[in-house]
Amino acid sequence: MIKTKIKLFVTALMLAAAYETQAQTVMVVEPKSGGEVSKLQLSEVRKIEFGDNQLGVVARDGGEGLSMPLSDIKVIKFESVASSVSGLPQSSSGLRLTYDGTSLSALGIDGTARAVLYGIGGIVVCSYRQWDGQPICTAELPEGVYIFKVNDKSIKFVK
Repeated sequence: MIKTKIKLFVTALMLAAAYETQAQTVMVVEPKSGGEVSKLQLSEVRKIEFGDNQLGVVARDGGEGLSMPLSDIKVIKFESVASSVSGLPQSSSGLRLTYDGTSLSALGIDGTARAVLYGIGGIVVCSYRQWDGQPICTAELPEGVYIFKVNDKSIKFVK
């Protein structure tokens, strides 16, 4: 029963990490014994397995991974959260997008425009084919980093 609970907890932890809107780059495994903490670059990990009461991490290059009994693990966490987005295209149009902490809006729209709100992972959260610039409430959005694009103008914001 305890083994099943541990597996469920670790699986839930991994799923929660997968649905974060911010990117983690390092998986940290801390043993109960207080021994050496394992830090694994996620870019170098091919697969993470939970089976036979073991945590198994398979390296991308076939090199040394990690194998540890689940009962010996105190904490699994993820570090190096991305805090910025760079390289968004700049626009020379008079369009100005704003985020005031509760809503998104735009000034300088001629008529209507296509507006799209992306999660930081690139998934479309919502889109409007003919948006007139009226405020879009962000109260229902979970905390995270977003990119709001209207025509050729984009802004990023953190909720």
